[in-house]
Amino acid sequence: MKQAVATLVILVAGSLGCAPQPACESGDAAELVMGGGLEEFVPFEGAPTLDLVYGPQGGVHVEVSLLATGLDAGEPWRTEVQGFQSGVAVGASLETLPQPTCRDDGNGAEVTGLRLIFEDWVRPGDFDEPIEIVAEATDGNQRVAQARESSVQVVVP
Repeated sequence: MKQAVATLVILVAGSLGCAPQPACESGDAAELVMGGGLEEFVPFEGAPTLDLVYGPQGGVHVEVSLLATGLDAGEPWRTEVQGFQSGVAVGASLETLPQPTCRDDGNGAEVTGLRLIFEDWVRPGDFDEPIEIVAEATDGNQRVAQARESSVQVVVP
């Protein structure tokens, strides 16, 4: 009887989405993909473009999202996002501890709405040239995954 109850609990938990999803757990190889999206991961297609956002405190930034497989989504990740133009650092994110969200399809976990904040000396005219964005995510087990997108065009409104 106890075994039947335990099996029923596992089946009900799995149908409610409580069962662990292998793609959201750490694995042998961690991979990271960069995209856009403030509330959900939107993969880059073709030549990536990101809208320049004017922040309420006078700074400017672009919003980046990350999708990872092989990182443990059970604890917050430490993320870092950096921007370069012709090899010169033009911006970075503050180190954050975002809580990753397992995707409904079980294909990885994502963090959204990360801000690549540009340095004060960067002007809208500087975005005539594309930037390179480098992102890194570290899970609670210190497993690291990196992504790099070259030739990202920043669109100035």
